[in-house]
Order: sequence, then C-alpha cells, then structure tokens
Amino acid sequence: MDIISLITDDKFNYYFYRVGSKLSDDVFIAFAENCPRLKKFVLECLEITDKTVLSIAHNLHDLEHLSVSQISNISNEAVAEVIKCCRKLKLLKISHNKQITEKCLVTIPESSLSIQTLDFLMCNFNPNGIAILGELLNLEDINLSKCEDLTTDDLMPIMEGCKNLKAISLNLNKKFDDNFIDIILTKLPNMEKFYLVSTTITDEALVIMGKKGKKISVIDIGYTKVTGFGARYVSENCACLEYLGLIRCDSVPEEEVEKLVVEYPHIMYSTFIQDTKRMFAKIERDGRLD
Repeated sequence: MDIISLITDDKFNYYFYRVGSKLSDDVFIAFAENCPRLKKFVLECLEITDKTVLSIAHNLHDLEHLSVSQISNISNEAVAEVIKCCRKLKLLKISHNKQITEKCLVTIPESSLSIQTLDFLMCNFNPNGIAILGELLNLEDINLSKCEDLTTDDLMPIMEGCKNLKAISLNLNKKFDDNFIDIILTKLPNMEKFYLVSTTITDEALVIMGKKGKKISVIDIGYTKVTGFGARYVSENCACLEYLGLIRCDSVPEEEVEKLVVEYPHIMYSTFIQDTKRMFAKIERDGRLD
C-alpha cells in the first residue's frame, strides 16, 4: 500500500513533517485534499512546486502554521494565494528562496489575517515593498534577516502599525545601527527579543536597550563591535534579560564574560567557550547531548 492510499479521511488533523525527501507534489496534495483539518504543515528541502502550495491554500482553511524552507520552485503567486485563503494562519515561514519577493504580499489588504509570526529569512525583498506589513496588526515576531538593503526608514510602517511586535530578526543586515534601536524602542517599548547578528550596532545600542528596553529578554549581537562595557550595561540594566548572544564579539574579553556569568546567573551568555562548557556539562550530567 503506498502513502497516498493511506490518506483516506480527515482524522489526521495536526501536522505533517518531512525533510529531504524525494516525494512528489502528488503526495502532499493528497494530504491537503484529504486532511482538511490539518493545522500545521512543515516542508523543508523538498522537490515540490506551486502545485503543492496552491493545494494547501485551497484546501486547508484551518491551517495555522505553514513552513516552506529551502524549496526553490515556489513562486510569489502561490504564497500570495496562501495568504489570501488561509485566514486562520498564525505563522508563515518562507525562507531561503531568492525567488520570493515583496510581490507575495499583495493579498494582505484583502485578507483578515491573524498572522503573528512571519519569517522571510534570505528572501529577495525590495525595501520599498514591505510597508504593507504594517497592516498586520497582530504581528508579534518578524524575521527579515539577510533581506539586503533594508533600512530603518523601510521598517517605519511596521514599527508604526504593528503595535504588538515583540521580536525582530535583522541578522546580516549591515544598515541597521544604534539609531534603529533608539527609534524602535521609542515606538515599541514592549519589545522583548532582538536578533542583530552581524549588524553595525555598538555599545551605544546596548546602553539604549538598558535605558528603554524594560521587557527585553533576548539579545543576540554576535559578530558585532560591542565591548565588555556594553555587555555589562545590559546585564545590569535589563531586568528581564535571559539570553545574551556574544559569539565572535572579539572586543568582549572572555574574562569579562566569566565575571558576568557569576554575577548574573539568570542570564545565559553565549560565546564559543561558554557554549562548549554547557555542552560538556550536559554530556557529563546526562550522558548525551539531546
């Protein structure tokens, strides 16, 4: 009996996950057509096309979570159809696909979306086309990492329209600096998570976070020029801070990190050395990593 013949009713209502498979569109279309109550669909590293995505859009009206990652044969039109038809969608991840541009967002105005999380990591967005995201009033978490040429001005509609935003990922975007942190925390003082690896922020941004970011719990600033002063400042002044990522922040001495680990045990500090220590401690304690 093949996999398609097993899909005969709608009892399968939670999720289907498959990575690195040679399965064709037909298999995933069968899931979409025969499991109308499916709420979570994760598709990664697959050789599928728009046929699958369009079938998801037209059949899975209760879908809440769609993740399509590292699949190159998906078009803007198919993604736009998902946004238009899946009105209960809370999480949409379309990542590692340079064919996906801001044109996939055209159906947002005609959709009563409940989207809370958007992930467009390494997509090919034109900065002038993302203003429409400001209409997603329930948006809480957005990832625009490695979407090149974005600036603070481009994100203004999001900062002004998405008042529930709590987390933002702008890794590998060199045009985001200390001024961006000042503006976003002025407009959105309830921000909780910043992922700013390999941006151009400095200690000044961390001072601003310490003064304005009263609810910040996560800061990831690896591969930046911050120093031990900035790391200590946010540790002292961000009362809710739980994680501080400092991978390859070469101006933060490991000796200073060791002191911070002792002084602020509620904060997880991530450096190559600290992560290695935790890994070996877990192996010693549990006998394995997972």
